[in-house]
Amino acid sequence: MVPRGGVEPPTLRFSEAERIWPIKGLAFGKLEKRAGFGLWMANAYRFGMGRITRYPSKSNTKYLHEVRVGTYTVDQAWLWEEVERVAGHAGYKKRSRFWACTIIAFDTKEKADKLEYQVRDRREYEERLEAKKRPCPVRIRYEEAARAQHVVIWSLSTGIIRDVVRTYRRERGDCSTHGMPNWIASNVILAAAPTIDRDRAREMVDQMLAWVIARHGEWFWTGLQGDQDLKLYA
Repeated sequence: MVPRGGVEPPTLRFSEAERIWPIKGLAFGKLEKRAGFGLWMANAYRFGMGRITRYPSKSNTKYLHEVRVGTYTVDQAWLWEEVERVAGHAGYKKRSRFWACTIIAFDTKEKADKLEYQVRDRREYEERLEAKKRPCPVRIRYEEAARAQHVVIWSLSTGIIRDVVRTYRRERGDCSTHGMPNWIASNVILAAAPTIDRDRAREMVDQMLAWVIARHGEWFWTGLQGDQDLKLYA
């Protein structure tokens, strides 16, 4: 039957319909007999109504290689920058099973070892910086020995050591403690060298006395009161 206007509606053959609408199981033989089906299929193909969207499959990556990070390190910004760099496109997993540490898991052992090395190296670096803030005990002992040596050389060259020791022994004969005799003996140093402050002068008295006691201890303590133990001024 020819429709009004004398123009027969276009129809699609089975092969053409299958190319435009590639879904198996449709009865194209029945559909192409309907009026206007070919025009509908053409519009569907033109405007994308017949496209099939395929979503990417979920990743099956397993994160089995773990690195444990302490609570102090986990709050540092550099750590997560390093984790992102090491993980790459594969990503990582963060787990907090314990309050004392955080677990960072990677898909390969090489990535886990690399992050563990970076964390250990950073911790050692921070420990070295912290150690620099504290004075070295060996260096302190060397400095004290150098100061004491300088005092002994200066006192022997000027002869002031004799007056300092004599003054200290005289005061210690009436006093059983170390503090007051040390104070009075430091006046001898201040009189000879006014630019030296009181604390340094008292320290110099102790260093002179220690040198004398090491060489003439029996003579030094004869007739003195109190314990024969020089309490150094601090």
